Amino acid sequence: MLQSERLPPEQVRHAIAVIERSARAQRQLIEDLLDVSRIVSHRLRITREPVRLADVVEEALDAVRPEAAAKNIAIEASLAEPGLVLGDARRLEQVVWNLAWNALKFSSSSGRITVRLVRDGGWLVLSVADTGVGIPSAFLPHVFEWFRQADPAARSQAGLGLGLGIVRHLVQLHGGSVHAESRGEGRGATFIVKLPLHEPPAAILNPAPEMAHAAAALKDRLTAVRILVVEDDDDTRELVRATLEHAGAQVEAVATASDARREILEEAPDVLVSDILLPEENGYSLIESLRTAGITTPAIALTAHARREDAEQARTAGFQIHLPKPVDAARLIDAVATLHEQRTIH
Repeated sequence: MLQSERLPPEQVRHAIAVIERSARAQRQLIEDLLDVSRIVSHRLRITREPVRLADVVEEALDAVRPEAAAKNIAIEASLAEPGLVLGDARRLEQVVWNLAWNALKFSSSSGRITVRLVRDGGWLVLSVADTGVGIPSAFLPHVFEWFRQADPAARSQAGLGLGLGIVRHLVQLHGGSVHAESRGEGRGATFIVKLPLHEPPAAILNPAPEMAHAAAALKDRLTAVRILVVEDDDDTRELVRATLEHAGAQVEAVATASDARREILEEAPDVLVSDILLPEENGYSLIESLRTAGITTPAIALTAHARREDAEQARTAGFQIHLPKPVDAARLIDAVATLHEQRTIH
């Protein structure tokens, strides 16, 4: 019809808008199906870094505000809580976007969506409430199941019923929980996400005065030791670099496993210090490939996971030492010195 060039301008604009909405819907369906495939095959991975949750929520809401304005739906947000969570900003934004979009598509014109972020003890609690069609009480226990919808015929743009299942999985990967509440059909719904609050200790960044003597004793302990640091988080990477350089080391720092592999193949360092949760390729894969290639550089694994099985997995992969985050300066310097001295002796 558009190619006939016989439509009035207003019908052309309407047709283009319909095509654009359809394209967006198809793209979202494809992305959801890909995520479900990754989840089912246990291939969906997240990075972990300190994230200000309020910023993530605001970014996600900005993405749905134009559609909300078009439907004359108000979005009210209370995001004063500045707390941090340890997680993947992109995936957390996906959680919020899915919940906000769910509220939007099941709300009628002149409705309202209310988003709040508060602290509850050691948790950050995000709630997304709408004034839409609501959820029957019998369906509430099934709302996060794949391909489940309460009444698709009564809901416009119902999709395949994948978004909330993806939300639940992503929230669980971040150590949190999500549940839905509704007072019944026609009375709106509220989705509540709880994520563990991340409060990094300030001791490393701001050492207490009584630690000054210990810090002085560490200075120059690693003189002339060449170290390669692999860490994707900018702040952590620079903190580890500064800690090791303070002890006299020569430090090269990179953000990815591929960059680390290239550096090592050009000139192997004396010690490798690598994060485990790296983008695209994790630290386990990196060290396994190096050991397969015959590279024996001693290596230290840094990870937010401090369980005994995590340490065993790191050593099985090829690391000599496993250190939990947040990084303790004295332990890190001592570990590097120990590995370097052992290598020098042998």
